[in-house]
Amino acid sequence: MSTFTPRRAGLAFAALVVATSLAACSTPAAETDTATESGLPAAYAGKTLVVAVSDNEAPAGYIDEDGEFVGATADLLAALADELGFEYEIETTDFAAAIPGVQSSKYDFSFRQTGITAERVDILDLVSWKYDGVTFAKPVDSDVTIGEDFGGICGLTVGILQGEAASEATLTELSATCETNGEAKITISAFPDRPTADLAVQSGQVDVTTNGVAAIAYAESLAPGTWGTTGPVFNPVYQGLAFNEGSDLAPVFETAINDLIASGAYDDILTEWNLQDVAIDESAIDIIAE
Repeated sequence: MSTFTPRRAGLAFAALVVATSLAACSTPAAETDTATESGLPAAYAGKTLVVAVSDNEAPAGYIDEDGEFVGATADLLAALADELGFEYEIETTDFAAAIPGVQSSKYDFSFRQTGITAERVDILDLVSWKYDGVTFAKPVDSDVTIGEDFGGICGLTVGILQGEAASEATLTELSATCETNGEAKITISAFPDRPTADLAVQSGQVDVTTNGVAAIAYAESLAPGTWGTTGPVFNPVYQGLAFNEGSDLAPVFETAINDLIASGAYDDILTEWNLQDVAIDESAIDIIAE
């Protein structure tokens, strides 16, 4: 399996919406409309925040067999609610629906694995919470070999998630190079969610699928002998909470995440979900990987 060591922040450094309510582990909000007592800007005093989350991005955030929202984002969201003293409800969304929902103010913010890219910082304020890269997952018994220079990718069918723009752009560019060199193009198949993409590769519908390095390692830990990886780690990005551009919530949450980092609560949560290797040392707004 490929290994990936992220650059830590202190060293310079993704349709149908099913509504689910979740009681936060929160400090009761003050009855006055003051930002200092509520922890949020005054306009949000007494408001229940609506947060878009994923139901299938283990170990980041997912709905378990008991119907509960669990994972690193679930625990961090509860910790942030406690830190800032607000209540929230979650709505599970697919990857493609989360950003439009934030832009239309359907959601106050999205807490998923949303890569912070140049295109997205033009339309959103993104508060980093981890740093991860992408590689290719395959069944452990597959003989597909892409190679560290993408040399074996021509002619393959690659599964991605709908809205996974960075991976799609990389694959489109690689496919053009394949054709220029007289080799077969890459076929890109987009799927609405992670379980569907994983099933597609396990059933042979696609040869490989893109996924975060940490997520693949977690899937393999749950089902040893199921998953392998091939090819390089590429498109490393910070991933963040997504707020509408110009939101006065973004700097508040940036500070709160940094407070959780300073207290050790952040590291405890990521370690609990085996995500310690993609932890950051400092959260920032709209930070783009070099």
